[in-house]
Amino acid sequence: MKKLQELYPEATENVEIKRICINSKEIEKGDLFICTMGATADRHDFIDEAIEKGASAIVVSKDVGEKSVPIIKVEDTNKELPYLCQRFYDYPDQKLKMIGVTGTDGKTSTTTIIQTLIGKDLCGYIGTNGRSYGDFNGDNPNTTPDAQNMYMYLNEFVEHGCKYASIETSSEAFFRGRLQAMEFDISAMTNVTSEHLNIHGSFENYLESKLMLFKQTKKEGYTVLNHDDKYYDKAREACNADNVLTYGIGEDNDLQIVEFKVHPDHTDITFKYKNEELKINSPLLGDFNVYNLACALLCTVSLGFEMKDILERIKDIKISGRLELLDIDTPYYVMVDYAHTPNGITKLLNFVHTLDINRYY
Repeated sequence: MKKLQELYPEATENVEIKRICINSKEIEKGDLFICTMGATADRHDFIDEAIEKGASAIVVSKDVGEKSVPIIKVEDTNKELPYLCQRFYDYPDQKLKMIGVTGTDGKTSTTTIIQTLIGKDLCGYIGTNGRSYGDFNGDNPNTTPDAQNMYMYLNEFVEHGCKYASIETSSEAFFRGRLQAMEFDISAMTNVTSEHLNIHGSFENYLESKLMLFKQTKKEGYTVLNHDDKYYDKAREACNADNVLTYGIGEDNDLQIVEFKVHPDHTDITFKYKNEELKINSPLLGDFNVYNLACALLCTVSLGFEMKDILERIKDIKISGRLELLDIDTPYYVMVDYAHTPNGITKLLNFVHTLDINRYY
């Protein structure tokens, strides 16, 4: 709850603001309605509806005449939204260590692994699988939600006592400006293949949107990159952070993938980190999850956690809908996976074909 003049000192009336809202149909008494421009709608057209539903004040970027509630005019409501939400929730992103993960595939897995390695009481998660912290699991309308939801969720993390936030940062979120007010302590890339061209228009625009994450990483922060990805060099050039760590099969990586053997119910992996070989039994399946785990491990140690401590939590990793082996009484294995991009589906099918299932009966 805030007073309008706490958000906009120039306001002539100091009405109470309960929350920020961009959908006139969801307005409740005491809400501040901000008239953003959507892909198909101009929310200035719904001001009267918002007032009828109980909006306390309206933020606009056009002349709308006199209304029965205070009107605040800004240059661009879309650009204003994330900064307004920051102020309303007292800058929760600055009270957390912000971890952002981008990539065409693997964002959900990697961010969930990071949360598990840190612990759900300390680290919140926001992404395709919703949002979670502690014992709470909730829905999320987008992979990377609009600013009013993003900052509300981050504030929930702070109120719970979390110190970290592991979030999926989609290319569309950067394209739509949802994350423009945010700086990241840790950023990471899983991989980049062609996707979402209906939104971005070209692969070049898609890639540029993804690279915004690295440009918005703090100078003293860390960026973790997949050295084996085709667009590694482009990502490296975009890094603002002084500290860049890499993972991959080459010996020159900070975390080297030495070897791995995938079984239907686990993966045996050998990593090399600081000249020490790490033997890991991972519940995650597929070569792509070896990469996701490597990325998550580097992100977590970059935050100051000891490798030996976080390795003990790998056994606890469970990612809903990501090569999830169902525990049901059938004479065959049943796996569920969310793969929907061409690259993701190809990798999934290639993985299944490598399994010699008959050996495990």
